[in-house]
Amino acid sequence: MTPQEMEAVLETLDRRLSGMDERLGRVETSVAKMDGHLERVETSVQNLDRRTTSIEQILPSLATKDDVASLRGEMRALNNENIRETRELVETASRRVDVLFEDLRSSVGLLAEHLLPLMEDYRRRHES
Repeated sequence: MTPQEMEAVLETLDRRLSGMDERLGRVETSVAKMDGHLERVETSVQNLDRRTTSIEQILPSLATKDDVASLRGEMRALNNENIRETRELVETASRRVDVLFEDLRSSVGLLAEHLLPLMEDYRRRHES
Protein backbone atom coordinates (compact mmCIF):
# COMPACT_ATOMS: atom_id res chain seq x y z
CA MET A 1 0.00 0.00 0.00
CA THR A 2 1.29 3.41 -0.89
CA PRO A 3 1.52 6.22 1.59
CA GLN A 4 -1.25 8.03 -0.24
CA GLU A 5 -3.55 5.03 -0.04
CA MET A 6 -2.78 4.67 3.64
CA GLU A 7 -3.50 8.35 4.10
CA ALA A 8 -6.87 7.89 2.38
CA VAL A 9 -7.68 4.86 4.55
CA LEU A 10 -6.71 6.81 7.68
CA GLU A 11 -8.89 9.76 6.64
CA THR A 12 -11.80 7.38 6.02
CA LEU A 13 -11.26 5.75 9.39
CA ASP A 14 -10.94 9.16 11.04
CA ARG A 15 -14.29 10.26 9.51
CA ARG A 16 -15.95 7.05 10.60
CA LEU A 17 -14.53 7.38 14.10
CA SER A 18 -15.66 11.02 14.24
CA GLY A 19 -19.20 9.94 13.27
CA MET A 20 -19.03 7.19 15.85
CA ASP A 21 -17.90 9.69 18.50
CA GLU A 22 -20.96 11.83 17.75
CA ARG A 23 -23.24 8.81 17.93
CA LEU A 24 -21.56 7.64 21.12
CA GLY A 25 -22.11 11.12 22.60
CA ARG A 26 -25.80 10.93 21.75
CA VAL A 27 -26.00 7.42 23.23
CA GLU A 28 -24.29 8.62 26.42
CA THR A 29 -26.79 11.53 26.65
CA SER A 30 -29.68 9.11 26.21
CA VAL A 31 -28.23 6.77 28.84
CA ALA A 32 -27.85 9.70 31.25
CA LYS A 33 -31.51 10.63 30.67
CA MET A 34 -32.51 7.00 31.21
CA ASP A 35 -30.55 6.96 34.46
CA GLY A 36 -32.62 9.92 35.67
CA HIS A 37 -35.82 8.14 34.67
CA LEU A 38 -34.64 4.94 36.35
CA GLU A 39 -33.90 6.84 39.57
CA ARG A 40 -37.43 8.27 39.55
CA VAL A 41 -38.89 4.82 38.84
CA GLU A 42 -36.81 3.34 41.66
CA THR A 43 -38.00 6.04 44.06
CA SER A 44 -41.60 5.38 43.03
CA VAL A 45 -41.15 1.64 43.56
CA GLN A 46 -39.66 2.27 47.02
CA ASN A 47 -42.60 4.53 47.90
CA LEU A 48 -45.04 1.87 46.69
CA ASP A 49 -43.19 -0.73 48.75
CA ARG A 50 -43.51 1.41 51.90
CA ARG A 51 -47.20 2.01 51.23
CA THR A 52 -47.80 -1.68 50.55
CA THR A 53 -46.05 -2.58 53.81
CA SER A 54 -48.29 -0.13 55.68
CA ILE A 55 -51.39 -1.60 54.04
CA GLU A 56 -50.25 -5.13 54.85
CA GLN A 57 -49.95 -4.16 58.52
CA ILE A 58 -53.46 -2.68 58.58
CA LEU A 59 -55.26 -5.40 56.60
CA PRO A 60 -55.34 -8.09 59.31
CA SER A 61 -57.19 -5.73 61.66
CA LEU A 62 -59.94 -4.90 59.13
CA ALA A 63 -63.21 -6.76 59.28
CA THR A 64 -64.14 -9.00 56.40
CA LYS A 65 -67.54 -9.06 54.73
CA ASP A 66 -68.34 -12.25 56.66
CA ASP A 67 -67.27 -10.59 59.94
CA VAL A 68 -69.60 -7.66 59.28
CA ALA A 69 -72.48 -9.99 58.34
CA SER A 70 -71.94 -12.04 61.49
CA LEU A 71 -71.79 -8.91 63.65
CA ARG A 72 -74.95 -7.59 62.00
CA GLY A 73 -76.73 -10.85 62.88
CA GLU A 74 -75.52 -10.68 66.49
CA MET A 75 -76.65 -7.07 66.77
CA ARG A 76 -80.10 -7.91 65.40
CA ALA A 77 -80.44 -10.77 67.90
CA LEU A 78 -79.38 -8.48 70.77
CA ASN A 79 -81.74 -5.77 69.55
CA ASN A 80 -84.65 -8.24 69.43
CA GLU A 81 -83.76 -9.47 72.93
CA ASN A 82 -83.63 -5.87 74.20
CA ILE A 83 -87.01 -5.10 72.64
CA ARG A 84 -88.52 -8.21 74.26
CA GLU A 85 -87.04 -7.34 77.66
CA THR A 86 -88.19 -3.73 77.37
CA ARG A 87 -91.74 -4.85 76.56
CA GLU A 88 -91.72 -7.17 79.57
CA LEU A 89 -90.46 -4.35 81.81
CA VAL A 90 -93.14 -1.96 80.48
CA GLU A 91 -95.85 -4.57 81.06
CA THR A 92 -94.59 -5.23 84.61
CA ALA A 93 -94.38 -1.50 85.34
CA SER A 94 -97.86 -0.98 83.91
CA ARG A 95 -99.31 -3.70 86.16
CA ARG A 96 -97.54 -2.19 89.20
CA VAL A 97 -98.86 1.28 88.35
CA ASP A 98 -102.36 -0.15 88.02
CA VAL A 99 -102.04 -1.84 91.46
CA LEU A 100 -100.65 1.35 93.03
CA PHE A 101 -103.38 3.45 91.43
CA GLU A 102 -106.09 1.12 92.74
CA ASP A 103 -104.47 1.17 96.19
CA LEU A 104 -104.35 4.96 96.10
CA ARG A 105 -107.98 5.13 94.98
CA SER A 106 -108.96 2.82 97.86
CA SER A 107 -107.01 4.93 100.35
CA VAL A 108 -108.62 8.12 99.08
CA GLY A 109 -112.03 6.46 99.37
CA LEU A 110 -111.31 5.44 103.00
CA LEU A 111 -110.10 8.93 103.79
CA ALA A 112 -113.23 10.39 102.24
CA GLU A 113 -115.40 8.03 104.31
CA HIS A 114 -113.69 9.11 107.53
CA LEU A 115 -113.42 12.75 106.60
CA LEU A 116 -117.05 13.24 105.51
CA PRO A 117 -118.55 12.76 109.01
CA LEU A 118 -115.87 15.01 110.48
CA MET A 119 -116.61 17.72 107.93
CA GLU A 120 -120.36 17.46 108.60
CA ASP A 121 -119.74 17.70 112.34
CA TYR A 122 -117.49 20.71 111.78
CA ARG A 123 -120.18 22.45 109.67
CA ARG A 124 -122.84 21.83 112.24
CA ARG A 125 -120.72 23.27 115.00
CA HIS A 126 -119.78 26.36 113.08
CA GLU A 127 -123.16 27.03 111.51
CA SER A 128 -124.91 27.32 114.77
